[in-house]
Amino acid sequence: MKSSSINASLDKGCLSATFIKMIALLCMTIDHIAAYSFEIAIIGRYSDLMRSFGRIAAPIFLYFVIESYKKTSNKERFLLRLYIAACIVGLCNYFASTVVLQSTVTFGNILHTFVWTIAIVYLFERLKKAYASKNYKSMIFSLCIAAIIVIALHYIEIGLLGLASTAATETSREIFWQSHKIFLAFFNSPRQVDYSFGFVALGVIWYLQKTKLVHCISFAGLWFVLGTFTYASSYFDVNYLHDISLPVMVIIVALIAIYNGERGRGMKYFFYIYYPVHCYIIVIVTKLMGYL
Repeated sequence: MKSSSINASLDKGCLSATFIKMIALLCMTIDHIAAYSFEIAIIGRYSDLMRSFGRIAAPIFLYFVIESYKKTSNKERFLLRLYIAACIVGLCNYFASTVVLQSTVTFGNILHTFVWTIAIVYLFERLKKAYASKNYKSMIFSLCIAAIIVIALHYIEIGLLGLASTAATETSREIFWQSHKIFLAFFNSPRQVDYSFGFVALGVIWYLQKTKLVHCISFAGLWFVLGTFTYASSYFDVNYLHDISLPVMVIIVALIAIYNGERGRGMKYFFYIYYPVHCYIIVIVTKLMGYL
């Protein structure tokens, strides 16, 4: 069968974005139950299996963030809305962890990872447009602004950690620790994004590709190639691919393949709300049961 015929077959699909994201949401919930409630005997017994299938969620949500960005008519508003959502979740995580639960439980915030992904894609589009119009000053200006932001976020985050570790008194140390946490709620540094910049790179790769066939092939290829390596740094980590089993990789590829290109019912705000709230409920229930 010719590649054009394969692309045509894949483009038909049978499930909308909303339906596939609901599948990913279920997998995410199972993953977080295992992550936060593994001390409960019945959950701990199957936690590895639960977390394995939970790995379906993050790549699927990343894929649809990229798809939504491609289809939106206002790129800037999309990026701003995503950033505001990431900040709100970050603040809610801080408040839930330090004030309500008063525990050492750390809540993730993958929305900041999505923000970095879309920000890089947006920068790429601006550079491409400036290059096409031979506006080289705009290219240099955009690159300089991006570099300043990345460097500033890195050194502010590192600086707050350094001040916290070298503070002379317990009070000042606690102030700097809390300041670091609040800073990350608003400005997740490149060193701190969930899944590292390796995950961001996957989103950029998907953005640069045009068809679902290539999307499927690229993800499977990355899994086969990079999944054999063990490499991690403060910024770039491909080891999360090791946590994706062959059946899970196949499921992720299959879900992308059967996407019909339609948004479905939307429910975009539901996913933003459900993401942090279900984590808090799981931790609260686990704590009430005496396991935290």
